[in-house]
Amino acid sequence: MNSAEYKRIYNLLNSREDIRRLHKAEGLDEELLLVILSQKIVRETKRNYYEIKKRANKLLGEWLHGKKFTDIARNEGFPPLLTASLMLQHTGVSKSQFRAYVDDPEAIEDKRLRQEIKDAIRAEVIYSPDGARVQHGRGKDVEWLVKKWLDNKNVKYITEYDAKKGEHTKTPDFKLDNPMKLGDRWINWVECKGSFADEVEYKRDYGKQLLHYVKLFGTGMVIYWYGFIEDMPNHLMDKNILLADRSYVR
Repeated sequence: MNSAEYKRIYNLLNSREDIRRLHKAEGLDEELLLVILSQKIVRETKRNYYEIKKRANKLLGEWLHGKKFTDIARNEGFPPLLTASLMLQHTGVSKSQFRAYVDDPEAIEDKRLRQEIKDAIRAEVIYSPDGARVQHGRGKDVEWLVKKWLDNKNVKYITEYDAKKGEHTKTPDFKLDNPMKLGDRWINWVECKGSFADEVEYKRDYGKQLLHYVKLFGTGMVIYWYGFIEDMPNHLMDKNILLADRSYVR
């Protein structure tokens, strides 16, 4: 996918309904669309968090006058559960109490609050128990599939878990015992990402992890399971890192 097509899809994705619409209209993979939407929500949440927090008391007033959590969140372009949490803090509901609401909404005595928390959970893409499980599970599934690929090639490696017992605190998912040749490249490590790499995602990963791995272990490969933009700007690329998608491990 080139950057122009990616930006078009990115701009069209704002809710679960958009995923279903784009899948039906254009045949785009629903899991890929969910990954892109999830990354977009995380970025916009970080950018807008303090502004919404500052206005939470005013938004609470809208709720007290009958407006629903989900409608307020939609109007603000902010995740429904985070919106509800910030608003309810002004009524004395602590973060831990709100987590208890989300974990067991049926235990909420107030009928309206119980129903609206349940509606917010259903509308939530990331910041719900199910959303968190999906995010965590996706990463673990990708690691398992890459492990299986390396095992089938009889490649010996040290996992991130094992490597952290040694001298390094930042380690890739798989540090190879010996370099492995892929095409005309030799790699010493493999990092797995259950995400899609646009410029923002790759730049963040490079600064936080990948450059560190290159300095410690030399050339390596990062697998973005759901792909990456094909025309990644040259100034972001590092010749010591092979950028790959899931097609490499089939």
